[in-house]
Amino acid sequence: MLLRWMKEKIKYNEKTESIDDVVNSLKSSDDFVQFHHQINQHEYRISYFSTLIDPDRVIRDFLPYLNKAESNDLAIVINSIPINKKEMVTKGYHAKEALMRGQLLLESLTSPKQYALFEVSIASDREISQPEVEFSVTGPQESFIEALDTNLSLIRKRLPIGELKTKN
Repeated sequence: MLLRWMKEKIKYNEKTESIDDVVNSLKSSDDFVQFHHQINQHEYRISYFSTLIDPDRVIRDFLPYLNKAESNDLAIVINSIPINKKEMVTKGYHAKEALMRGQLLLESLTSPKQYALFEVSIASDREISQPEVEFSVTGPQESFIEALDTNLSLIRKRLPIGELKTKN
């Protein structure tokens, strides 16, 4: 019943939310990261969920190439970044779904205002192996552990809704 209510609420908001509205609604969660990045006259805002992305991919595959970009046009900038899955986005619900799946949102703050998504999610889940000594029951093989970020990542993957907020 709760899931049905959430789906109906999300469908209603999909039609009315802009990307700025989506980002503003997600800001209240402590694991949502947003920072400004300026290169010469070009200013960008980068947004993502820290529990869903791979920080090594952002540092290695994204930021160095963004720093080398010299165009105001975001379409040209995203072509210079060597990440396989990337796309321009204009709809708020599309940006929200992508952020909840672990993508990074790049917003050009210089005119014209444009948005792009980059796939930098954690490449693989925790490895699950069959126990060598004990009997194993058939069923879900993932469970919570001591690491809070891993637990939040598991929850966000199974329940990808923006209304899920975290507080430190």
